[in-house]
Amino acid sequence: MGGNTNNGYWVMKQIRFLFVLGVLLSVVASSVAQVVIKGNVTNDDGEPMFGVIVHVDGINDNYSTNEKGNYKIVGLGAGVKKLTFFQTGFKKVERTFDPKNGTHRLDVQLSPLSKELESVTISGNKQDDNVMTTLRAVEGTAIYAGKKTEVIQLSNINANLAVNRARQIFAQVAGLNIWESDCAGIQIGVGGRGLSPSRTENFNTRQNGYDIAADALGYPESYYSPPMQSVEKVEVVRGAASLQYGPQFGGMLNFVMKEGPKDKKFEAESVQSIGSYGLFSSYNALGGTVGRFNYYTFLQYKFGKCWRCNSDFDNYTAYAGLRYTSKKGTSIKMEYTRMWYLAQQAGGLTDLQFNQDAQAAYRDRNWFRVKWNVMSLSIKHEFSSASKLDIRLFGLIGSREALGFQGPPNQSDPVSNPSPSDLGKYRNLIKGNFNNIGGEFRFLQRYHIKNQPQVFLTGVRLYRGFTRGRQGAADSTFGHVFQYEDVVADESSSSHPSGNVAWFAENIFNVHKKLRITPGVRIEYIDTKTEGSARTVFRDQADNVLLDSLRTGESRSIRWFPLLGLGVSYKPLKGLELYANFSQNYKPINFNDLWVSTTSARIDPNMKDETGYNADLGLRGRIKNAFQFDVTAFLMMYNNRIGYVQQVDPELFSVYRLRTNIANARTVGVETYMRWNAVETFTPESDWKVGVFTNITWLDARYVSSNETAFNNKRVELTPAVLLRTGLDFSWKEIKISYLFSCTNEQFTDATNSVQTANAVNGLIPSYYVMDLNLAYKYWKFTFNAGVENITDNRYFTRRATGYPGPGIIPSSGRTFFVTIGIKL
Repeated sequence: MGGNTNNGYWVMKQIRFLFVLGVLLSVVASSVAQVVIKGNVTNDDGEPMFGVIVHVDGINDNYSTNEKGNYKIVGLGAGVKKLTFFQTGFKKVERTFDPKNGTHRLDVQLSPLSKELESVTISGNKQDDNVMTTLRAVEGTAIYAGKKTEVIQLSNINANLAVNRARQIFAQVAGLNIWESDCAGIQIGVGGRGLSPSRTENFNTRQNGYDIAADALGYPESYYSPPMQSVEKVEVVRGAASLQYGPQFGGMLNFVMKEGPKDKKFEAESVQSIGSYGLFSSYNALGGTVGRFNYYTFLQYKFGKCWRCNSDFDNYTAYAGLRYTSKKGTSIKMEYTRMWYLAQQAGGLTDLQFNQDAQAAYRDRNWFRVKWNVMSLSIKHEFSSASKLDIRLFGLIGSREALGFQGPPNQSDPVSNPSPSDLGKYRNLIKGNFNNIGGEFRFLQRYHIKNQPQVFLTGVRLYRGFTRGRQGAADSTFGHVFQYEDVVADESSSSHPSGNVAWFAENIFNVHKKLRITPGVRIEYIDTKTEGSARTVFRDQADNVLLDSLRTGESRSIRWFPLLGLGVSYKPLKGLELYANFSQNYKPINFNDLWVSTTSARIDPNMKDETGYNADLGLRGRIKNAFQFDVTAFLMMYNNRIGYVQQVDPELFSVYRLRTNIANARTVGVETYMRWNAVETFTPESDWKVGVFTNITWLDARYVSSNETAFNNKRVELTPAVLLRTGLDFSWKEIKISYLFSCTNEQFTDATNSVQTANAVNGLIPSYYVMDLNLAYKYWKFTFNAGVENITDNRYFTRRATGYPGPGIIPSSGRTFFVTIGIKL
């Protein structure tokens, strides 16, 4: 007891001592010259702004405003003070004054930046004309801190936008493998880090933040890509996007559409292009701002022929967007997109046929048609400068139809040599109908911990999809007649309803002004169902029916799972950032393929969903407007990876491709991007500009932990060991010349690493290179563009197709030319 009393007395004594010392220090401090600055920050409507950064020159720490827009800076010495007030999306305000001792009040009003200024970086009075930038840590109601991001500014690019030439548009994005089997650019196909480029299926593909793919859960292929002439910028977020945008391994790809000018009631633009093989493209747009309404609409129509025979195409795309902004800043936008196209398909080639004549076509009655309707409604509301709400509702009504003879390229179309029953004249028709609706609800809140600004984001995604498929015998003519025939033949039909609910949250913890840590979580609930029937008809050599069987089936899979992620951003110096992130990924089975049968491919009915994670470690930076770079090392683990393996039918002894879970796959690599604006380094104000960029990626993707030794340590398909793109931009005033060199190392197309097969659906895609040259000139309200693509007229291919548009090798285009003239009034 005595010991406890003594201890308590000692504690009380120390408390009294500290209290007296604190009073004395307060008296001393009050006698020293001290300046206190406080005030309130509001927007143009007089509303208080939360989270505005207040910086005092000569002081390392920043201050910020609270929920009422108030700030207070204490402990300043007397003398001239320069204060800077800034917040993302608003013009910064600077104030300089010489306060005396005591308390002084300084109120400030911030005005918003125009959209044009928000999307670029300003250096002095000159606009940044670089093609590549990155997303800021917080954009609207999205968090990108610690993530690998790229932004392609289309207004600064010198490329063939009339046909969405993907290798030019994405030239400065590291690590992308690009398919070049669509000469018209109607369907862009890009994949990263060893993932298939097929219609960009491994990215969550969006337009203005909402889905545009066929079915986000079971068939995430994008049959529609917006005309690049209508796009302001393209945002790319790698695998760490899984927490906010869905669990795809590739990440998120978002096309941000143009809007009408803010300072004009009416503006018209017309761009006309012609090119090789009868290419004609007409893009016409109207836009402007009337009162509180902003509108933008366009119509693009293009037609022509591809480099090969039997490859005509006809396409139109229409879009309308209308935005209303209230006095309180609430924004409501409605959008509608309509796309339609019809294309004749020349079919695939064998290796021998390709080497003999890559322009040859052995199919003349294969056709492909797509109808795509996308609708959206978005509502954005700011409760204050600290609290934002974003609601996005969207829907899709679409269809795709593939008609023709699907036999391997070394087999002639039976119509030229019909069987006794003349059954071979009927073509195969595959139809897919996609109807889905969904919504995303996002809420972002800024707050403070110990005077450090923090950001919290949470959201919910609701999705309902319904996909229907049918396959069977169809019209026997050579035209594009997409009708089934009532004949005894193989056929199938299926339906795939699906539902998805997801909740996600991320938080930026600013531990220090140089260090940010961003943890995140996503919880997914997925409900998919498949039901359908398949009819199989067996015949003898005289085409007499031996067996006519009908198989029906139904299955349902319900699963829920959490995904975790963590991002770190450290900025040791101005213009330099070290970033790292880890994010789990998940990809449901592409159920729409489970009911499609071809002569060259089969499906394993016991496939499992794919799981894994992405991890990045990178360093990026920028020195004024002269030099920028981004170097990233990454690891992607892909469990239960689905792919194709070559098999031999034990009864028919025919070779086919089996789509199944191959094994776990591990991909490691280094992605590098560097750009140097040579002239601006030494003479920033010069009218002459020379820019050089290099984009090199090294990949090592291997199958590991396989139950079949034949797959262990095999290279993952569609993963070239080296990807290189380098370019040179030369400009003087309004004239610009751009040269691009693209080189892709060899890659396999199946897990067994087959070099060559008789039907050509498996095998090696050899290394290739392509060179392009583009010229651009602006005069008054006119723009002129011209270019030559594949200057050296190389013969190469980027794809071996299992079905349409093949099967077999799909050659890429040889040398082509284009000329474009545009006017804006």
